[in-house]
Amino acid sequence: MIMGEFAIGQSVLRREDPRLLQGRGRFFDDLKLADQLYAAIVRSPHAHADITGIDTRTALQMPGVHAVLTGADYRADGLGSLPSMAPYKRRGGAPMFLPPRPAIAFDRVMHVGYPVAVVVADALDQARDAAERVVVDYEPRPGVVSARDAFAPNAPRLYDECPNNEAYFYQAGDKAKVDAAFAAAAHVVEQRLIINRVTANPIEPRGVTGVYDAGTGRYTLHCGFQRPWLFRNDIARTTLKISEAELRLITGDIGGSYGLRGSVYPEIILMLWTARRVGRPVKWTQTRNEAHISDDDARDNIVDAALALDSDGKFLAAAQRGMLRGIGIMTFVTGSISHGQGHATIQTQMLVDRRTARHCRIS
Repeated sequence: MIMGEFAIGQSVLRREDPRLLQGRGRFFDDLKLADQLYAAIVRSPHAHADITGIDTRTALQMPGVHAVLTGADYRADGLGSLPSMAPYKRRGGAPMFLPPRPAIAFDRVMHVGYPVAVVVADALDQARDAAERVVVDYEPRPGVVSARDAFAPNAPRLYDECPNNEAYFYQAGDKAKVDAAFAAAAHVVEQRLIINRVTANPIEPRGVTGVYDAGTGRYTLHCGFQRPWLFRNDIARTTLKISEAELRLITGDIGGSYGLRGSVYPEIILMLWTARRVGRPVKWTQTRNEAHISDDDARDNIVDAALALDSDGKFLAAAQRGMLRGIGIMTFVTGSISHGQGHATIQTQMLVDRRTARHCRIS
């Protein structure tokens, strides 16, 4: 085969490399706006707990502190829940259960790392020092870390509207044919696969800078984002309750994503909100410790797979039952509601002959 200009295997020159290799990239921390303030976030150490009190008085008296905001302030300002991409349905065809997810906890925390308060100060160290002076009283509630345990009859219920903790149920294939094939099979092979949780852990942790122009009533959001065009309208209308034209979203170079930066995170809303409250740009930069308790994770599911074969070893049918664990709130497309921190994406493939009967069920 003669290698042509557009042939398979032809090397493609990357246009962005010279700029990045010469240190001329524009990553999040390169952004420094005039008069900007810095934010630190107080996070829940509990997977599931009621908030019985928050004392911000000492933090407010710390040097350089401009504001200490809590869920009570968020609620008073009338902001909404975070948007979620969740197109699945429950058993019976009703829309999947989507619990409310404010950007900051009101009366209850639903996972480790849930924002409980936001401190805004002149310097980052001042904000972090003051955040350590915020006193939060918790009353821990039962937690579950296994998807299978979340379905148990005596499992703690997260929401009254979701009595069995099952946010949705999805199935595909021909169940009747699969059941018949298994009943007639000479051999049946079964295996339980426990897929561990994974996290992206990029070189550059997440960060957000929020800007509010009181003169025009418009917001500007600076953050690394995989699909800014997809969520811009939802952030504006669902959470901020403004028109899309009143929100500008700017994404620079990103130091690693791997799907991580494809969700709307609480910090995005919090920085826009705090910028409006204090009247100046507000910047939040994630620490590595924060990343492990606030980033969306993936996988963390249990799969019971079965294969039916005839006496010659020919595949007759394949069946799969999967349980995906969520975090008590919905981020992107998550699975069964339980307690913890995570994010699970539906990706089901049954690599068998197309003539083989197949059926899968996912909760």
